[in-house]
Amino acid sequence: MKNKTNLKLALAALFCAPLAGCATNTENVAVLPIEDFSVAKDYKIEAGDELDVKFYYTQDLNDRVTVRPDGKISLQLVDDVKAEGRTPAYLDDVLTSLYTEKLPDKPDISVIVRSFGDQRVYVSGEVARPGELQLKNKMTILQAITAAGGFLNTAGRDAVLVVRQDDTGASHIYKANLTGEGIIKGEAESSAHAQLMPRDTVFVVKSGIAEADLAVDQYVRQLLLFNGVSVGASGIYELNDAD
Repeated sequence: MKNKTNLKLALAALFCAPLAGCATNTENVAVLPIEDFSVAKDYKIEAGDELDVKFYYTQDLNDRVTVRPDGKISLQLVDDVKAEGRTPAYLDDVLTSLYTEKLPDKPDISVIVRSFGDQRVYVSGEVARPGELQLKNKMTILQAITAAGGFLNTAGRDAVLVVRQDDTGASHIYKANLTGEGIIKGEAESSAHAQLMPRDTVFVVKSGIAEADLAVDQYVRQLLLFNGVSVGASGIYELNDAD
């Protein structure tokens, strides 16, 4: 329990430090059950994705576009349209609304993702081969660590951190318990098999690091910078329990 409390305090202090008046009371830290972390969601378009935009009645407007780094696509008549972070179905609705104002008849539009851009995750910390991995279908935390060469002897398997950004760009840290004993007993099974999403970063801390608040602060700052995430307000969640 002491390890968990120290880790939460360190992370809460880390993320709230840049924000004046941000509370660090860990009693208010939300706990997200593993079922919510790993639930399958509709695919959201990413920068670098290649899209087909097809018009059933006005085929001269058909286009194949790549989502730019700023998250937008350029189309005839309507110019720049935000695509990143939207599902193909939602983007379809947006385009239908925009083109209804430009065409004499309501268009019938389909948005198809032809190829995927930034489908990567990152693994760092106490693993044999830290770095970038291509996100495979339904890749789990444990699979990502295995693909990175597995745990080093110095790894703290009871405090594997996962950083994920939500739709607003805010980053959230989840803590998974991947100890062998826990998995055998079924206590950590759900954590080990939680599925990753594009741009997630898995960070394996050193054994016993939860006792050293300064080290946690340094490690997590490195983790966020490694993933291109600025330090800001964040939720801190347990993957394997709800207390």
